[in-house]
Amino acid sequence: MARNGHISMKVLSGFAAILLTVVLLLLSVASAGLADEKSVQKPSTGSLKAYPMRFVVLGDRTGGHVPSIFGQIVQEVLRLRPDFVVNVGDMIEGYTEDEKVLEEQWAEFKTLLEPLTVPVYLVPGNHDITTDGMVAQYKARRRARLLIRRPRRSFCYARHGAV
Repeated sequence: MARNGHISMKVLSGFAAILLTVVLLLLSVASAGLADEKSVQKPSTGSLKAYPMRFVVLGDRTGGHVPSIFGQIVQEVLRLRPDFVVNVGDMIEGYTEDEKVLEEQWAEFKTLLEPLTVPVYLVPGNHDITTDGMVAQYKARRRARLLIRRPRRSFCYARHGAV
């Protein structure tokens, strides 16, 4: 799986395929929930059409991100009032084994997401878990609840399932 401390391209390609599947599934399931704000209903009984949902997909704030832009995006998410948020990875710049730098990057990301009151489903990207050391730190942060919410491979929302 890892060579010289880096995750192989085969693993990353598989991860990308899974991520694309999640996004496509969410888009297809959510098509009933794209109505205007007044017509959005909260879960009740009946068929899946009785369970519309609105969600936001966030991701990839890496590659020399501009400070304050992601914070502005989070404010826009708050304005949209989605039922949940899916972050599709590359939450930090990463690509380092320096624990102090990683700690600072994760602390910044956590602070940026704190205004969100809806469920946030995190899917780590290559910038988040590039090396074995980064994977270990990511898992340690999750166990210590230093990430806002634990990462998910699947979740259910109002009878809709996403994998």
